[in-house]
Amino acid sequence: MQAVKSVSIKAVILLLAAVLLIGCTAGGTLAWMISKTAPVTNTFVAGDIGSLTLDESTGDSYIVTPGVDIVKDPVITFSGNNVDAYLFVEVQADGWEVSDDGMTYSIGSAREMSWEMDDRWTMLDSGVYYLEVFADENTLDADASDKHGIISGSRIRVSHTITKDTISSCTKDLGFIAYAIQKDGFDSVFEAWAQAKNASD
Repeated sequence: MQAVKSVSIKAVILLLAAVLLIGCTAGGTLAWMISKTAPVTNTFVAGDIGSLTLDESTGDSYIVTPGVDIVKDPVITFSGNNVDAYLFVEVQADGWEVSDDGMTYSIGSAREMSWEMDDRWTMLDSGVYYLEVFADENTLDADASDKHGIISGSRIRVSHTITKDTISSCTKDLGFIAYAIQKDGFDSVFEAWAQAKNASD
């Protein structure tokens, strides 16, 4: 009887040891150090090319006087873009001669009237210029705008040697058209210009 009791006690002790071992193992699992991040919330806002206007404060009709420069200030206002964009200007200069660099326009062999494109613009093609306008970080909170002049110094130079015959013998119409298009999604500025021009025709 004593042997049976001794075996039972040994069995109970072994069982208790096993339970303690399992308990310690489970307790060790619960003691792992844990780190957790805060949730990341993403907000999606529609891309916006913004608004585009072309204005000038000096009117659209000018009297040419020898030796007196003409103030002409066409300005493109491009605002509210939350995407990078290309801004284009197309020059319509009937009767004006274009220099080799494509940035100077003149009438008469002695440049009796002349003007240059503002140096912020880059020539893309004959009569077409562009600049890059980056996304305005403030467009979600404020209406910021950027103004871009076209004619350098907002002046057309007039020589004191210009004559009435020179003025009247030439067609001197001068006009501008502005375009804006998103930059991303195009392989080149040429491709972007082709799309902007085709979409507006």
